[in-house]
Amino acid sequence: MKQIILIFIYVTAAPFIINAQEREILKSTNFYSTVSAGYLLGESGVFPGAQITSGINFKNLKLGIGGGYDGYRFKSFPIFAGISRDFGRTKKIIVFFNGGYHFPKSEETYDIWSFPQSENWKGGLYVDAGLGFRIKLGKKNNLLLSSSYNYKRVKHFQSYLYQCITFPCPENKITSDYSLNYLSMRLGWEINY
Repeated sequence: MKQIILIFIYVTAAPFIINAQEREILKSTNFYSTVSAGYLLGESGVFPGAQITSGINFKNLKLGIGGGYDGYRFKSFPIFAGISRDFGRTKKIIVFFNGGYHFPKSEETYDIWSFPQSENWKGGLYVDAGLGFRIKLGKKNNLLLSSSYNYKRVKHFQSYLYQCITFPCPENKITSDYSLNYLSMRLGWEINY
């Protein structure tokens, strides 16, 4: 997990390093970074969420990678690649799609009658697709308002050892597979280099 976090930090810092060293490489492309936070809404309730994305901007098309925190139902940390497209003469409307994998935080769950002998959480597909609106805050800064559909898949494996009079005591294995669909509302800040 530490290696994945280090790789993520190196990749998101790349636009700062590259842009500072060689500005004349491509005049038609530039780099961007976006930080956003908001709420995740669904039938399980309202939860917090945040994302950071960095990448390359080609006129109306942006390609990037990112990660963040997704607190919907089960806390998780997604890592994703994304593509977004700007529309309109003033590039105020944004359509985006992010897809990747998320790592759920291990949480302990207990039964009334027994404690789990072993417990394991497994992540899965992560999708974030939606629409946004850009408000200019100067030449290089923008305020972003976005709404999106989100999906994540989580698997939970448990094994229980129940108390008994005769040995060996029976072991009960439970596998839960969750496919979570929910919406997000985010406020973000975009920096162009």
